[in-house]
Amino acid sequence: MTDDAQKSSDPEPFGTVDQDLTEQLARYKDVREEIERLSVSATSQDRTVTVTVGPGGAVQNIALQAQALRLGPERLAHTLITMIQKATAEVNQEMAGLVQPIAPPGVDVTDMVSAHLPHIEIDDPDEHLHKKGIRW
Repeated sequence: MTDDAQKSSDPEPFGTVDQDLTEQLARYKDVREEIERLSVSATSQDRTVTVTVGPGGAVQNIALQAQALRLGPERLAHTLITMIQKATAEVNQEMAGLVQPIAPPGVDVTDMVSAHLPHIEIDDPDEHLHKKGIRW
């Protein structure tokens, strides 16, 4: 029997490749499901505003304490935006951590994500507004 005839009679010439692909697809599916379940909350320093986001920063919930309504529209808006940005940055970092193990060699997913995260200017809205000359 020639080598070509022997190769063509092999019942599973791509057996290990097929198995590797099946395992890789299963890992991708698992990661996708984990990402779909991700949820991160960020709470303001004064604990009056809590924002929860899901994958990609999709806002899932905003919880306001009664005191938050007394902050005034500018301060409340800024606090909400800051908490959304914080939670979004954190959920995106978690997503990157989940994807990194299945990324091609040499691809640093965490660095790629970090380069596109929003710059969070401040933790304290009072300080931010004071610097902008806004007082109440």
